Amino acid sequence: MEKFDHEPRDFFRSDGEMYFSWWLDDMMDEGYIDDWTYEEEVFDLAFPVKLPWKKQLKTKVKDMEMSFLEKCTYNPDFKIYWNEKAKGEFYHNLGEIITDPKTLPYFAAQDNISRIEIKPNHDFQNKTAQAVIKIKWLMQLGTYVQLVIPVPKVSAKTGKLNPASALFNNTFIPRRFAYTNATMKPRKINFKHITLKQWQDIKQ
Repeated sequence: MEKFDHEPRDFFRSDGEMYFSWWLDDMMDEGYIDDWTYEEEVFDLAFPVKLPWKKQLKTKVKDMEMSFLEKCTYNPDFKIYWNEKAKGEFYHNLGEIITDPKTLPYFAAQDNISRIEIKPNHDFQNKTAQAVIKIKWLMQLGTYVQLVIPVPKVSAKTGKLNPASALFNNTFIPRRFAYTNATMKPRKINFKHITLKQWQDIKQ
């Protein structure tokens, strides 16, 4: 059985985030990524709004403020610091010339950095839709965050993948993902997949 001795990272809030961290670790091992961080940045989308009011005291009027709208912030899940070795194969920088949209790499970056929001293959409690709103909002302020769904859901009836754009079936599965979370037994994976080594062989 393969051994995995990557330096432990902080806890993750979902299996999807953990799986994505394994993908990032494989990429680091091969020199495609210089580093990655988890929940590093918090962006202010809107500042709090307060309304003034006047409180009548016995001898004077005192200026007061009341909270009207709470501030809105956004904390993307991951930040990827790409090595330029991966440029053109795994990522492209927004704003650079595109010659063929069909050949764009999976990830978009700004100055060789990608910010990532991880979500499952179903919109649990409408959280994906909420994240998309914040992603669009932040883009208006000049920072792009990419929504990534690591593992697709496979229809038992049709075999179709949802979404077809999921990361693992469009790139590769991490080595650690080939084994179950708790018992490290071989994981049953019901979609077509390759490893990073196979990816590299195809690209050569």
